[in-house]
Amino acid sequence: MDDINKYLRPLPERMHGGILRYLNDGILPGTFLRAVLANDLVGACGHADDENRHLLFHYANMLYNAFPSRGTGCWGSEQALADWEALGGLNGLRRGPRTFSRADLGEERAQRLASLVNTFGGQGEVVS
Repeated sequence: MDDINKYLRPLPERMHGGILRYLNDGILPGTFLRAVLANDLVGACGHADDENRHLLFHYANMLYNAFPSRGTGCWGSEQALADWEALGGLNGLRRGPRTFSRADLGEERAQRLASLVNTFGGQGEVVS
């Protein structure tokens, strides 16, 4: 992952807070950024204002180069967004060992979240 600041420069300053809150803390942004993060081009175009509509390449460039990898990170699908929110973003991954309950989350989601924590060097474990 590259330094995100160089990828934020071409984007409107008013968008930086939502991007950084999502990346660092897993706080879901508004409809336009959510569509961008979910890899939903039609949704992003439909929710973009006049300024952001012309900057979609820069958003894609930021995701590809400065965010955790698609499929093993925090973007690319609605499920990835929900998982990143549940983990609390990069700061949530740094909080120490994490346990995920099969009873509360179901086997598949508990395994997916624990695996995501482990991918980023944390300690994720599935419990009953």
